[in-house]
Amino acid sequence: MATLAVAGCGGNGGDGGDGGDGGDAPGGTLTHAAFTAKANAACKSASATMTKLKAPASLAGLADYADRARAIGVSLEGDLGAIKAPAADRSGLDRYRAALRAANTALTTMKQAAADNDRTGVQTAVERIGAAQVGILATQAGLGTCATATEGPAS
Repeated sequence: MATLAVAGCGGNGGDGGDGGDGGDAPGGTLTHAAFTAKANAACKSASATMTKLKAPASLAGLADYADRARAIGVSLEGDLGAIKAPAADRSGLDRYRAALRAANTALTTMKQAAADNDRTGVQTAVERIGAAQVGILATQAGLGTCATATEGPAS
């Protein structure tokens, strides 16, 4: 199996942390700095959870891995949706979240393909995850930590 970049959950570098100016803009919307800090912190947390998953040794193991990775991705997408991004950041965040949803859908497909011992289906799911361009869209949204994909199983 090819190396799998799972759902763009974020790595250890980039713009993470809880820095920023920490403030809300008028109306409860975050400032750009506070928004990126919160979003990158969510990605850093998701990445830390992803790194705890054990790489599968078989297609049957990949089914469980994909299911767990999808759950992490769904949680991240929800966490990002709860952040009140400034108007200037909303479209970038929305595109990034849409890419996460596409990758999560591909992980569901991967789970089923792995459970069915369908290597072609697994490869198709890997390709769909790549096509979602999660990392690129995170970079465009200004979310450096989110742009660093967590590497999944390689075999």
